[in-house]
Amino acid sequence: IEKYHLAIWKSGPFIKELYKRGLSDDIIRKYRLGFNDGRITIPIKNAQGMYVNIRKYLPGAPGKDKMRNLHGRGSTRIYPYEQLRYNTLILCGGEIKALATLQRMNAYEIGAIAITAGEGHWDPAFTELIKDKIVYVCMDIDKPGRTAAESICARIKEFVTKVYNLILPLNPDKYPKGDINDYFGQEHKTP
Repeated sequence: IEKYHLAIWKSGPFIKELYKRGLSDDIIRKYRLGFNDGRITIPIKNAQGMYVNIRKYLPGAPGKDKMRNLHGRGSTRIYPYEQLRYNTLILCGGEIKALATLQRMNAYEIGAIAITAGEGHWDPAFTELIKDKIVYVCMDIDKPGRTAAESICARIKEFVTKVYNLILPLNPDKYPKGDINDYFGQEHKTP
């Protein structure tokens, strides 16, 4: 993880992709984002704070090519787990989206999480972890993102204090698959 983290600073277009998505150097350092084999690496911790996986992200790749897991380590998890300490959460459609969001929202006592299986996935075991919290579900603005958000809202609504389907005010012509990284990183919006 540390070797990969040191490599991110010399990764050229890959570090620029993280900046484009609204991540700061502090967040890149704190979450030990790295670079290996032509991909951005995202170390994943479990509930006990131990590293259990490394997700490998290729910006702009289609579908299943976008994210890969370390071989044999692909269990679905909440990321970053420590964000569950907040009573209000924003559930984002991916790890990089959650990092850009928590960077801005933790100051307001709002956490941000993602599911390591991608947008729209929800493991019923996670429901107990968000029980009695206020949850904003923020997926991409395209049809698959909207469908994923509606599905998750329906699955968790009976267990949380409140649930909101957060639709970002992004121009769909400019951002056909717009997401919270575009909102913070490209549009430079603030909370």
